[in-house]
Amino acid sequence: MFRILIVLLCGYLLTSCAASSANIVRSETTWKNLEANALFERGEEYYSVKSYQQAILTYREFLDNYSDFHRANDASFRLAQCLEALGERHEAALQYRKSALDYSRPDLAPSAHLRAGELFELEGSIRDAKYDYEKAMKYEFTEPAKLAAARLASLARKHDLLLPGARGKAGRGTSTVLPADPDPASTGGSYVLPAVDPLVQGS
Repeated sequence: MFRILIVLLCGYLLTSCAASSANIVRSETTWKNLEANALFERGEEYYSVKSYQQAILTYREFLDNYSDFHRANDASFRLAQCLEALGERHEAALQYRKSALDYSRPDLAPSAHLRAGELFELEGSIRDAKYDYEKAMKYEFTEPAKLAAARLASLARKHDLLLPGARGKAGRGTSTVLPADPDPASTGGSYVLPAVDPLVQGS
């Protein structure tokens, strides 16, 4: 009888310890979530008043500490927007691409690839622009995919690029003919922020 009581007592203590540990983990997770959200919102406040340098520092701190949290993709995209707003077009393009490749969020990635392509094109990085336009086009039936196809067609005509699926008379690749589209520089492709913010639109 005494042994049974000992076994029951040990079982109770083990269960209590496990429950206590689980509560501690939950509390730590909750606190970490609160910290992460507070930091992200601070970045949003800086962004909303165009304090882009402060916003950049805040979003980078968020990504350094909370890269696995659900708002990391938003922070990554916002970081690119801040860099673009400051005229850092090449760095912004790289960040847009990183945002798209790291997180692949279907409502954000095509816009990120499209914007990266536009900025690379403005910087004269034609290969990079082509890469990101083609990546954006993979998100079929989205508006960024349609715009990317038009941008790529325009790019191909200017630089005699080979586009996927196009073949010449002797079986060699040639530029494919797609609907024309104005240059990005004449349609918001300069380093001002897009008229429609995918982050706001998708929230």
